[in-house]
Amino acid sequence: MGTSIERDRLNAAVARLFGLRENLEQHGVKLDELEDLHIFGYGSLPDKPHWQPTSMTPAFLTGFRRSFCCKCISRGTDDFTGLTLGLEKLEDGVVPGAVLSYRNIPLGELADMMHVFADREVPRLKIYHFALCDVDMADGQTVKALACFADTNSENYLHGMSVTEKSQIIAMASGEKGTCKTYLDHYVRLRVQNARFDDHPPERQIALMRDKDYFMRLMQAVDLRRAEMRLTMPEYVAQLEELEAQQLHLWQVSKGKADNVFENDNPAAKHADRA
Repeated sequence: MGTSIERDRLNAAVARLFGLRENLEQHGVKLDELEDLHIFGYGSLPDKPHWQPTSMTPAFLTGFRRSFCCKCISRGTDDFTGLTLGLEKLEDGVVPGAVLSYRNIPLGELADMMHVFADREVPRLKIYHFALCDVDMADGQTVKALACFADTNSENYLHGMSVTEKSQIIAMASGEKGTCKTYLDHYVRLRVQNARFDDHPPERQIALMRDKDYFMRLMQAVDLRRAEMRLTMPEYVAQLEELEAQQLHLWQVSKGKADNVFENDNPAAKHADRA
């Protein structure tokens, strides 16, 4: 059951996640009464969970698309903000990802986990609102999972930017957590390039192929811009690529730990498409 202090700490964590309290009330959900809490990740979360999940399963969110549509200070600066992923509504869209499940978690640990989640997903720039959504698991089960959606009312939401405009930012921006290109390479590029759609229903196949096509065009534009930068600003590019090489090792370590959870829970899904 937990103590009132633990419940207050959990409520404080929920209050830090913009829009979540109202969304939970709308669904009639109380987190302290749930046996299992599910979180849908579509960017760095599956490779680098904020808190070790009980299990991690490939999943798909319908009716949205993922896009580099949110400003990012941690991979940029106040004067030159980077970009990070957010979820935008798209009627025929499908977002590949993974559900991180936390099962039978004690209330005190749940409160700690949610505060760590808020520490990670609530940056200084307001970019997300948080809500429960219906997510289709690879095993056919549908669960309600917590997800980060682009706050389209925020001044830090960037709507209508072209692939070229985004590629220029991603190729150049860097901040305390590293470069934008590192984020693209680690959490999008490999998954998109290795994505397979044969086992999906036709409508999902089409949506996932569109998702792949969009990111392939974006990655090509980023690579072209970075190549141009090597000619015009070689010293700056050398600094970026040295930082990217350092971050590669850290990513490989965190991804290895996450893959152990994913593969142990889904031995037949080692190469499943997730984001």
